[in-house]
Amino acid sequence: LCAFVLWNKSIIILGPSKAGMIYYTLPLFSGFLGYLFLHESISMIHFYSMILIFSGIIATNHESKKDG
Repeated sequence: LCAFVLWNKSIIILGPSKAGMIYYTLPLFSGFLGYLFLHESISMIHFYSMILIFSGIIATNHESKKDG
């Protein structure tokens, strides 16, 4: 219930397109929480995946300057 309320609050504050980017961070938070609480190991493939996810989010949210 708490996650649902926070999700709806983020849509109101950020707007639907930017709030949708939060969805793509789910594997990052899941991996981090698994590392903290379940003592899972993080390998290089996980690290490279994190970099790709962050680059995709940055590239999607980057606003290009248009000549006007």
